Amino acid sequence: GSGKVTLSELRGKVVLIDFWGTFCEPCKKSFPKLQDLNTKYGASGLKILGISEDDEKAEIPSFASMLGAKFTLGWDQDKSIARSYKPSTMPTSFLIDKNGVIRYAHVGYHDGEELEVDKEIKELLAQ
Repeated sequence: GSGKVTLSELRGKVVLIDFWGTFCEPCKKSFPKLQDLNTKYGASGLKILGISEDDEKAEIPSFASMLGAKFTLGWDQDKSIARSYKPSTMPTSFLIDKNGVIRYAHVGYHDGEELEVDKEIKELLAQ
């Protein structure tokens, strides 16, 4: 769906916000890793939001389905979300705890980093 997601609705959940774009080659590698985390922790209180920084939204659905992404995707049409989080590159992920505080940031895509993210998610879910 393309409903607006407000972070206040997500209090009590651990939220991973991922800034990405269909033009971003490393995002093709990160999406399946995000989907794995979604599958693993979605029922335990993790919410993944993939925020596209594309100028047009037309490519978003096919990009997601091609990579098997079932987590929530949004389009940052006016780039206002990016202005508040200031991702320095694509992809950049922010992990937000149950109180809405940004606790971890992962800039760029690095092989194997999902293990670190996995550990951080577990830690935040346990709090």
